[in-house]
Amino acid sequence: MLPTLAAATLLGALAPMLRSLMMGVPFALLSIGMALRSFASAAMTVLVFGALARVTLIFVLPPLPPPELGLWAAVVALSVATPLVVLSAARRRRLRGGLLLAYRLKDEAVREQSLAALSRLVARSRPKRGRSPSDHVQLLLVLAGPLTAFGLSNKLEAWLSETPADGLEARWIALRAQALATCRVEAGDPEGAARALDEVPETGVDPLLGAWLTATRALLLAVGDAPEDALEKLGPDEEDLQAALLASRCIVRAHVLAARGHDDGAEKELRQALTAAGRSALSRAARPHGPASALAARIADELAHEEDEDEEEEDDFEDEDEDFEEDEDFEDEDEDFEDFEDEDGAQPEDGAQPEDEDGAQPEDEDEDDKDEDEDDKDAS
Repeated sequence: MLPTLAAATLLGALAPMLRSLMMGVPFALLSIGMALRSFASAAMTVLVFGALARVTLIFVLPPLPPPELGLWAAVVALSVATPLVVLSAARRRRLRGGLLLAYRLKDEAVREQSLAALSRLVARSRPKRGRSPSDHVQLLLVLAGPLTAFGLSNKLEAWLSETPADGLEARWIALRAQALATCRVEAGDPEGAARALDEVPETGVDPLLGAWLTATRALLLAVGDAPEDALEKLGPDEEDLQAALLASRCIVRAHVLAARGHDDGAEKELRQALTAAGRSALSRAARPHGPASALAARIADELAHEEDEDEEEEDDFEDEDEDFEEDEDFEDEDEDFEDFEDEDGAQPEDGAQPEDEDGAQPEDEDEDDKDEDEDDKDAS
């Protein structure tokens, strides 16, 4: 059994480094949880196959001494478990490595290192000559959410622009065009976004993606020279829309209403977008600049001011709680002090005389005086 335990420990220790190498992630950027899971998974694989190999060898081979049997079981287990661990680490390794590095971008201490490693990973995933770039586009689309959230949409736009649409299926061409147009809209480049959308094929696009493309095209019309055409392009809302898609459609209508001078209606649409998608909806309404951008900025400032006031009220409330607790402590101390005074100056009840240390009652003064008078008479 000891050889199998040694083999499990060895492969478990090598598993995190193997995973780091396969995913293209520096070992220092691996999370502790991922390293422990890799160790435990590899070690358990060896132990399971070691136990199975031991039982099989007992029934298949002639009787062997226990040390030799354990050694053969460890060899068989290690030979079977090693390829399995390698295949597990290689499965969707670039997608998993990219997501891990994108997740590490939120840590300021390792952001530069994570971004450099992510750039190397993207460069290695570029398609070779004669191969479809769909895997590379899929990686970039997976990274779109984290990169946009951390303010790195310009990096994503550069990577997407370097990836040609040649050789892609219609679905991937549309997804790439939508992501590229979104990055350029956030960068304030509506003309570039329109050029990206021109690459979308007319067929082969699923309905949900088509709804997103329609909303993006309508937004470009709303912030451009044809806000009235935007509503016609947008069409009526459908039921059960995604929150983000509903917010995009509200932003389009807000720009159109603001262009008409209907600020109240535009503000209502912006607040509906805010309810659907949160504060990010106001940022999307501000870029690219359009008729409702100033209104969106004003609503964002109001929300920030309200949050500051709420924080001040919470601080004041916490200070009042501390003062109230101090007052309660002071009242408790006063009550303790009063109880101490009552005990120190308490009078005996019902005319009872206080007891001495032995618990005896002191004699009355009148009886003492009488005894002294009798003694004086006897002495005379």
